[in-house]
Amino acid sequence: MKWSVFSSSVSGCAGEGTDGYSVPDDFCKVFNHHIEHLYTLAFLLTADHSQAEQCVVGALEECLEGAAIFKDWLLSWSKRAIIKNAIHIVSPSASEARVDSMNRGTGGPIVQSDRYVVGHTIAAAITALQPFDRFVYVLSLLERYSDRECSLLLDSSVAEIARARERSLHHVAAVLTDVDFYQIERRTCRGTEDAEFYHS
Repeated sequence: MKWSVFSSSVSGCAGEGTDGYSVPDDFCKVFNHHIEHLYTLAFLLTADHSQAEQCVVGALEECLEGAAIFKDWLLSWSKRAIIKNAIHIVSPSASEARVDSMNRGTGGPIVQSDRYVVGHTIAAAITALQPFDRFVYVLSLLERYSDRECSLLLDSSVAEIARARERSLHHVAAVLTDVDFYQIERRTCRGTEDAEFYHS
């Protein structure tokens, strides 16, 4: 995902910060430098590429229009904006979570290449989760939010967060155990051998 996708959608990126506080240009730089990470976070939460783009644009606009913050907080603040926008777009609800927490209709992989089949499989396992369980998995396990923070963001109880994390861990682990890691290793070795042949 390239910055040019979003640059035409926002304005106000200018100025220089003083006394360690941010200005709009600082957020533009953060989104530009960390766009792959921020987009991946948005996609894992929304499980949909168009919604992920909408989420990133909305988060940047929110950051640009917000009050100045300490520059040390720029990345964490940007990620928080991504999360809040994803929650607004998807509206995950604990009441809709099921025992079968898998959602077969996903937005497609982040990457296509066989070289990244493990990452593809992990992303597919996460995006296949039902929305509430998916948000809990990403926030709790990937972003290291506490159960209390997750419950406040997702308007649910700590007990519901704990149950959703258990469900999501079970299903993601089940998907990952089906990955043929030996086949991946063989493919990687074969690719290395081919490269050595053509360079010899």
